[in-house]
Formats: sequence, structure tokens, C-alpha cells
Amino acid sequence: MDSGSQGDRQSFGIAELITVRQINFHKLAQWRREGIKFVLIDVREPAEHEAGNIGGHLVPLSDLKSGHHLLFDAQPAVIYCKRGIRSQIAIQRLKNQFPSVKFYNLEGGIIDLPPEELLG
Repeated sequence: MDSGSQGDRQSFGIAELITVRQINFHKLAQWRREGIKFVLIDVREPAEHEAGNIGGHLVPLSDLKSGHHLLFDAQPAVIYCKRGIRSQIAIQRLKNQFPSVKFYNLEGGIIDLPPEELLG
């Protein structure tokens, strides 16, 4: 059996990789200007959200499993956090629950956004 065979992948327990779509802040701002419908979700903790955010629903990563199914319909969903890491984890979890939703990770999170772009 060659090293790229299906049998080898199963024997080493390699999971299927989930591709995460990325969106940058400028594209997100363009979507807002153009009136494109999407759901915006901050997966940081409440204190982080209060200190500064770009709007949307607060659904901390730690609460993600508590059934926020009403947020997701056929609209794309943009998930963000401070650096873009927790949002990628959130998307990987959510893709299993909502396979028909197009999820986008806010590339790099909001850490480098100028203060005038933040709410709170």
C-alpha cells in the first residue's frame, strides 16, 4: 500500500480538514455599505465585547453549544474575535451543526482595527 492511500490515513487517525473562508475588515465594511445581509457574531467573552466590538451578536465560544440556532438561517455568517483564532474554532464547531450556512472568519480579528472602527 502506498503512503497516500486511504488505509494509511485511517490507521493514523487523520481527520478531514475543514476549510474556513476568510473575510477582511474592508470587505466586511463593503458588505455593510452594499446592504448585503449577513449575521455578525462576536465569540469573545462579555468583558472583551463591552471594551470594544464591531457590532453583531455576542455568543462567547464557551457558550456556543447552548443552541443559538435562531441566529443562523440562509444568510452568510461572519464570526470574529480578537485575533481570529477563537472564531476559526467556532466555525469548525458550527459547520457541523449548520452545514448549509456559509461561515466567514474575520481575518486577523479586531486587534489591529483603529479605535474609531470599534463600538463600546
